[in-house]
Amino acid sequence: MKAAERRRTLNSKKPRNAKDRILDCAEELVVEIGAGNLTLDAIAERAQISKGGLLYNFPTKESLLKAIVSRLIERFDKLHEQVRNQIPEGPGRDLKAYVHARLEMSGAMNQFQINQNVCASLLAVFANDPKLVAPIREVFKKRLDTIEKSTSSFEKAAIIAFAAEGLAFLELIQFSPLDKKKRKRFVKALMDWIEEE
Repeated sequence: MKAAERRRTLNSKKPRNAKDRILDCAEELVVEIGAGNLTLDAIAERAQISKGGLLYNFPTKESLLKAIVSRLIERFDKLHEQVRNQIPEGPGRDLKAYVHARLEMSGAMNQFQINQNVCASLLAVFANDPKLVAPIREVFKKRLDTIEKSTSSFEKAAIIAFAAEGLAFLELIQFSPLDKKKRKRFVKALMDWIEEE
């Protein structure tokens, strides 16, 4: 499936419920004012609901931030599964899918409803709130366990996965020194290495 087809699938509109509308508005505000400055009053006003309606869905700011994190993880998982389904069975399939999905998401995050600015703003919150970090740490552990089984070497799988994560992180904070040509060569080198058994 080509990137444009994946975008259409991921962006297919379904009726938004109150929680989705609240989370959409919260993400917009995170981008505009930062997660640390986010208030429930501002979210209620942006979502055009009463404060009571907001508290019914998200009793605390922490519960709302956890929901934003969960939704980002869910969106990446959907993207990863769509990419994985396009890769033939064989050694390294899960690792290839992980690298492709992670770097595709990093390179064009907004096209997949995974807003790079939301992710960057949440980094500051993660540093001060260990409870928000725990689910992400668990996701990374599960991902590494899965991709480790996809290759004959834990070390190789870990180095490739961490290289992809490193580039994605540098792109997230806009520190990556790679131009498009060098980025393409970097990704190709990772894929070629996965093929070497």
